[in-house]
Amino acid sequence: MSFSYFLARVGGARIDILRKLPGSVAQQAAMGAVILTTAVFAAASAAYALSVVHFASIWWCVLAGLLWGLAILNLDRLLVLGLANESGLKRNLGLAAPRVVLALIIGVVISTPLMLKIFEPEINAQMMKNNIAALEQSIAPLNTGPLQEKLTEREREMRRLQDMIAAGPTADARFLPEVQDIDKQMATKQQEIDKAKADYDKAQAEYIAESDGTGGTGVVGCADECVRKQQVADERRAIWQQKQSELQALKDQRATYATTNRATLLAASAKAIEDAKRDLPQVTKTVDSLRDAVSYAQNGTINSLQENTGIIARLKALSDVTAGNFLALMARIAVALLFIAIELLPVLFKVMQNLGKRTPYQQVSETFDEHEVARAQADASAQTAMADSEREAEVQSHAHELRGRLQWIDSAHVTSAAPGHTGPGHRGPGHSRPGDTVPLHRLPNQVE
Repeated sequence: MSFSYFLARVGGARIDILRKLPGSVAQQAAMGAVILTTAVFAAASAAYALSVVHFASIWWCVLAGLLWGLAILNLDRLLVLGLANESGLKRNLGLAAPRVVLALIIGVVISTPLMLKIFEPEINAQMMKNNIAALEQSIAPLNTGPLQEKLTEREREMRRLQDMIAAGPTADARFLPEVQDIDKQMATKQQEIDKAKADYDKAQAEYIAESDGTGGTGVVGCADECVRKQQVADERRAIWQQKQSELQALKDQRATYATTNRATLLAASAKAIEDAKRDLPQVTKTVDSLRDAVSYAQNGTINSLQENTGIIARLKALSDVTAGNFLALMARIAVALLFIAIELLPVLFKVMQNLGKRTPYQQVSETFDEHEVARAQADASAQTAMADSEREAEVQSHAHELRGRLQWIDSAHVTSAAPGHTGPGHRGPGHSRPGDTVPLHRLPNQVE
């Protein structure tokens, strides 16, 4: 068989008819070539898709792709053969509609992986951008989350202990609980001073603006409103100065306590250093564990994003590429339509062929089909008649056998019933022997 006949057979043509119509071989071979081309694209598409998701080794992906291409080949042949030699617009459209929908689905499935391969450089670049953006979004919560906060706190504690040990015993009053309490009061008082200063600055600015006419009532000079605002500013300045005096009193108290308790401070500092030496290894170990945990979380996030190169990630990258680029979008649509058109071509070609003038191949094919149907019907009728004859002969045979048995039984009964018949040869009722005659009217109706 030549390659043209092979393609024609792939397209669903009958070789015995084509041998009688050599001029129709090219047309049928073209149909088979389209179907075979679609199957090749399907095989390549499936093999690439499986390799992207790391299904198996490249050879297993190729084998699976070939099996998928074979399945698409058989499916396309089924779609074409289902429309063979149909006439009438409505019937062709009714038969073609589900096949067109199925061909569209197959075309999309086949074209998607191939588009990913065609736009692979652009997709890889976009995937890198997407991974960087996703990494920033994933790392940000890790840097501000509870784990990172705990690590920062422990690192601060570790540095404090290290600084204390490095400084050695000191009379610094900040290590005593009483001084630490004063320090807290001083910090609170400083916040109150800052607020009082801000309130005073605001009131003073309002007073000045009212006085020179640039704010408030807009009247130059110090009228009633100006006097009121000046009083407010003076009150707030007094409050600010009072807070400053209270802070200074706390500072003096702290200095006095540090001077009068120097020996106590040295002893407390030495004890604090011993405690720090004891606690530092455990704090350091905790810091190392927390750093490892944060690093593991960050590296795991980075690795997962770097390994995210599957079909979904590539489809998203392709969508991102075409979303902001009209030229890329048109190219994507054109490629998709190309493969969809290739998949639809056999069905559409078959529909147009059925709706147009009958080709020589179709005419001869219909004649062959009618002849084969008639011959098959004749063969079926002959086989039915033969079966009926055999069944009738079998019935006649069974009837003849039954008639012989009934004759033998009836003759034996008549002989035994004759008058005066005695002696050793006497047979009682129900006994008979071969050769006795049986009246024909004693036979059953069904065997007469």
